[in-house]
Amino acid sequence: MSDDDNEPSRPVSPGERRAAARTAVGLAGQLSVGGTAIECEIVDLSVSGAGLQLQATLPQRKPLLLAIPDYGEFPGEIVWQLNGRAGFAFAWPLPQMEDILAARTRG
Repeated sequence: MSDDDNEPSRPVSPGERRAAARTAVGLAGQLSVGGTAIECEIVDLSVSGAGLQLQATLPQRKPLLLAIPDYGEFPGEIVWQLNGRAGFAFAWPLPQMEDILAARTRG
């Protein structure tokens, strides 16, 4: 047993659990929840998920679709929410997000 095993656990912020680094994008988006569309802003994006700004409170760990205009719809789930912000994890890593990020950085 290592010394780390004896340390008390501490809360982990959502940012510490990210599977990939996110890039600020500021894109309009839409979440589909049981046939209902909810507008959101995609604040940041990576191949594994997105940071969202939205007015609605959504169920966590339920299948949703995140629509990004001109790029498509991507399955995933809300993994955390706090004060109008939410973390959306894609159902699987999506390499095509790199294309979206490249397009955004080219302007």
